[in-house]
Order: sequence, then C-alpha cells, then structure tokens
Amino acid sequence: MKKLIFTLLLLPVIAFSQGKIVSGVVSDDMGSPLPGATVQVKGSDTIGSITDFDGKFTIAIRDGEKKIIISYVGFVSQEVDVVGQNNISISLEQDVSELEEVVVIGYGTVLKKDLTGSVSSVKVSETISRQSTTVDQLLQGRAAGVQVTQNAANPGSGISVRVRGTSSLRGNNEPLYVVDGIIISSASEDVVATGGNNTGQEQQSGLNGINPRDIEDIQVLKDASATAIYGSRGSNGVILITTKKGTPNQVKTNFFVNTSMRSVSKTYDVLDAFDYARYRNESNIRLSPTAQPAFHIENNQLYPIVSTVGTGEVSIYETPLTTVDWQKDLLKMATSLSAGGSVSGGSENGNYYLSGGFNDQRGLTENSSFKSGDIRLNLNQTLSPKIKINARLSGFFSSTDFAEGGDLLGGSSTSFIRNLLSFRPILPDGLDDIENIDDLGIASPYSFIDDFEDISNENRFFGVLTATFDLGLKGLSFQTRAGGNIRTKERRRFYGLTTFVGLNANGQLQLSKMNASSFQITNTLRFNRTFKRKHRINAVLGLTYDQRTTKNMTYVVQDFVTLEKTTEQPFLGQVISSPLANLDRETKLFSVLGRVNYSLNNKYIVTASFRRDGVSKFLEDQRYGFFPSLALAWNLHRE
Repeated sequence: MKKLIFTLLLLPVIAFSQGKIVSGVVSDDMGSPLPGATVQVKGSDTIGSITDFDGKFTIAIRDGEKKIIISYVGFVSQEVDVVGQNNISISLEQDVSELEEVVVIGYGTVLKKDLTGSVSSVKVSETISRQSTTVDQLLQGRAAGVQVTQNAANPGSGISVRVRGTSSLRGNNEPLYVVDGIIISSASEDVVATGGNNTGQEQQSGLNGINPRDIEDIQVLKDASATAIYGSRGSNGVILITTKKGTPNQVKTNFFVNTSMRSVSKTYDVLDAFDYARYRNESNIRLSPTAQPAFHIENNQLYPIVSTVGTGEVSIYETPLTTVDWQKDLLKMATSLSAGGSVSGGSENGNYYLSGGFNDQRGLTENSSFKSGDIRLNLNQTLSPKIKINARLSGFFSSTDFAEGGDLLGGSSTSFIRNLLSFRPILPDGLDDIENIDDLGIASPYSFIDDFEDISNENRFFGVLTATFDLGLKGLSFQTRAGGNIRTKERRRFYGLTTFVGLNANGQLQLSKMNASSFQITNTLRFNRTFKRKHRINAVLGLTYDQRTTKNMTYVVQDFVTLEKTTEQPFLGQVISSPLANLDRETKLFSVLGRVNYSLNNKYIVTASFRRDGVSKFLEDQRYGFFPSLALAWNLHRE
C-alpha cells in the first residue's frame, strides 16, 4: 500500500518531466517586436504566457499538446505547430479587415486607420440588442467615457447621457443625436412644466422613439476634431446612430418575445406600528411631563388615546387601529413584456428592412407603467450605376403613467418615496381629526396611488430621403438629403383632495401640450480617392439648412364639481388658476461646412474641418459663428 501511494505521488512530476519548454519571439510584419502578445496552448484555458518588452516568451508544453496560438490586438491570430521545435519566431500580420473598416463620422465616412479624432464605436449584435429595451441601455458600459444615468425609476422616465462631462451648470449637457444623417430633438426637450410643483416633469427620455433592435451601429464623437463639423451643437459630443438595412439575395425573418420581472432588492428598516406608538408616547412626555401618551398598547393591539375637546377628558378609543407596512403593501413586482419582429431582404439593386415592436413595462407601484409601439421601414435602391437612393421611415407611439415623485428628490415633501418611509405605519381609518395622531401634514402614501394621475401620450414620426450621384470623376460624388421629424405630446396631471396640491384647490388639473417639428436639407460634395498607393484624400464640402418649430401650451384649472379623477374633463373645473398660455418658437440655422482627411503612406494623417453657422435666434450682427479644427496623427508602429 505504501509503494502504491509513493508511486501516485510521483505521477505529476513524471508527467511534467515528459513535456518541454518552448521559447520564441513575436514580431509584426516589419520585424518590430510585439510586447504584450498572448501565447496560449491550443485547447487550454489555463496554460499561457505573455511576451515581454522585446517580444520574447517562454511556455511549458505538456505531452500531447502540439500547437500554440499567438494573438495581439489589431493583428491576425496565428496558430503554430511546436512538434519538434523548442525555439520559434512568429511574425503576425496586421488585421486588414479591422484597419480597413469604414467608420461613420459627421457628414461622411472614413477608414478606421485614418481616424484622428476620438471616436467610440458600438457594434450592435443580435445578442446585445436582445438585452436592451432602450438606446441608453445599448450605450451603458459599451462606449468608453460615456456616462449614462437614469433620472428616475419610473418606466419611460428620463435619462442623462454625458459624453464630455458637465460643461454647463444650468444649460443642456446632452450630446447631439443624429439618426441616419438627420439631427433629432434633444433628449431633454419636453412639454413645459405647469408650475413650481412640477419639478422633473420635463425630464422624460427623448430617445424612446428608437428601437434598439433596429440599430446597426452607434458612433460616439468626443473630441473637437470629431465634433467641430457640427459647430456649437456638437460641444457636448455627438452620437451617430445608423439603422439596419436588408441583405441582398437573402430573406431574413426575426420574431421575439421577452419577459422580465423586477422587485425591490432591499427595503429600508423603519419603525413598525408598536415601536412607532412607543416613540410617540415618549416624545409627548419629553415635550411636556403633564402630556398624555398618544397610544395605548394592550393584548398586542394598538388603540389611540383621545381627549374630548373642551372638557379635556382623556379616554382610550374603543376600536383598535390597523397597522401597515407601507413598503410591503405598495411596492409590487414589476413586470415587462416586449414583442415584435422584422423582415429584411433584397436583390443586388435594392434591399428593404421592415420591423415593428410592442413594449409594456409595469412599475413597482400600481399607477406606474409605460406602453409603446414602433414601426420602421428602410429602403435602398440603385436606380442606375450612377444614382442611388434610400429612404427611412419610422413611427412611435407611447402612453406613460407616472407615479408622483418618481422623478423628484427623496427629500421633497411631495415625493412618494419620502411618504412611503416617513408616514406613520398606521392606517388613518377616518381618525385624522382626532387629537395627537396627526402626522405633521404628510399625505398618506395611498393618496399617490388612489387620488393622483399623471398620464402622458406621445407620437413621433421620422422620415428621410437621400440621393447619391456619381459625377463621373473617380471618387467624386454628390449627395442630397432631406428629412425631418414630428413630435406631439400631451401630459395631464390630476391631484385629488387627499394630496397636498389638490386639498386647498378642491382638486387640480395641470395640462401641458407640445407640438415640435424639424425639417433639414443637406447637400454635400464628396471626394474619396487614393493616388499612387500612398496619398489618400477624403474630403467633403456641404451646405445645410435646419428649421425647427416648437409650440407649447399650458393650462391649470381647479375647484372641480366632482371629486372623481378628471384628467379627460378639464371643463369640470370652476376656477382657472393658470390661464391658457401659448409659447411658440421657431429657429432657423444655415451652415457651410467642410472637412479634408489626408493620409501619406498610412503613416502621417492630417484632418482639418470647419463649420460656419448662422442662427436666427441671435441679433443679425451676432448670429454667425465659425468653428475650425485641426488634428495630426503619426502611426509610429509603421516607422
């Protein structure tokens, strides 16, 4: 038995001694060492090595293992047979497909290897899009330097995207969004707030109209070199979104149904009803030694102690109070259902992409939900060898029911969450007028569920038509694009008598509407050509015209003849507390823009761009701005 154990202990040593050590050097196709390259035994996830500063490595190979795999970012991985070899040299070739990848930038495209600006690319695979229901979820954690924050927990609530940090304390810090070449409304644009008590009303997301499953890729332009061609509107960064198109000679169908459930991961520890009663009793006595306690506890029941007005006689109320855990009672399981599909296909001369979807999200409270539907049609057609056209059409419809205070700070006196945590853990049971059990004026959490409505209905329509003409000279083309988007929204808030706002007003309805539209025309002359295999020029010169119109309406009425929820019946209000107000705004912008990207031997790269904007909102002698940029790049690894 002892001999057997001794033999087994020696087995790992013998097995290792039967292997060998392989050394080598990893370099690029020009002979320069590649430090940090990964060397791994094929079929093993644990045995590997990394090259040092001189590109050298050493790795232990066991018997039966015949190949190693060498990989390096930006180069094609290589598989090497090590049978009969102890010292090897490996030369990796650059991954041409990655370097030759075309990246969408402002008003054109450029080879990835010719980029001089800071651009983050997000390739939207089917797997990624399945995990996301909104565009901000696609960006979150996938684009370096991009910060995505949800402003509230309500379904359909606002998001904040920061590409270049916070540059303004009070102004808009959102990036510029460009979808298929058309600038869309800012994510923070919304209906006008109807009063000081509506803080947060304007923070709903402006990106809800785009289905993540329809997106092919996202480019995030960050620095001045990349964003200068968009002028002042690009000061907070630019996010370019390209939607999908069909594949020639291949019909693809895709249908999906997704469901999910969410719940509160952790509730706050608060006083239960009996601890609260003891706290109130002790508080009364500390305030005044002659004061009476507020509650009486007997046989695990809680009774209020009341005093008769005038006589001051004190007695224990005969009916016990009902205790409640507000967090468990009002916070529910949140469910989500998404369904939809797409059909795409085409021929060598044209392709199509058609999709539609439906989304139903329920919040953690009964009166919190978000429903939406969308449809999209993308068409591409080659009319002749020199003329190509494409069209993009989409529609979006949504209905949102917000819980009060969902987009307010927790410290606000009108916040639902604050009331959920602060309100006494005892049901009022009609005893609000009894002395000693008032709650400092805080409305019951039930008021925000049963006596409050915040409903928004929104429609969006987007369309763009693009035509590209080959002008005969190699690399020279002309493109004209016309498009725009229309957005309508209505938001109604009704406060009943058990809410702060509605109590003194005998019910109050706040109504706000917005009609926004934009129309854009862009004409660009483009040149992209390589001379003598060493000089590559990519240039664009263009004119753009952008007209935006926004019409806002607000109206507040109160003192309702009925105490039922009246979001659809403003005429029942007898007092107009804020008369009908209209705010119309129109902005026109005319721009001249240009960019030249020059590459010499794939080593030295220069990018120069400019934009001159004229905006109608400023005085005539102050409405023009000039935004130039210059960037240089040197590919040292090619020296």
